[in-house]
Amino acid sequence: MSRLPPIGQLIRSGAFLTGGAVIQALAGFAAQIILMRLLLPEDFGHFALVLAGCGLVQMLLSLRLNVQMWIPAPNCWDMGWR
Repeated sequence: MSRLPPIGQLIRSGAFLTGGAVIQALAGFAAQIILMRLLLPEDFGHFALVLAGCGLVQMLLSLRLNVQMWIPAPNCWDMGWR
């Protein structure tokens, strides 16, 4: 029978995942700014269209399988860990 992780571990893991997502978003934003300065407006427009298309395809194909949901077992509150 598996035990539930302590609340501190859940908070630490959530903070780690959130921090990673924030760093990923900031890196993508910085890359967009750099490309905007380096490319001509027409070229950046083509890049933006391709990037939007890739994002749409990724969203449709992923089916949000990377999202995990914690569902407790029916008797998880009767394990006696208090």
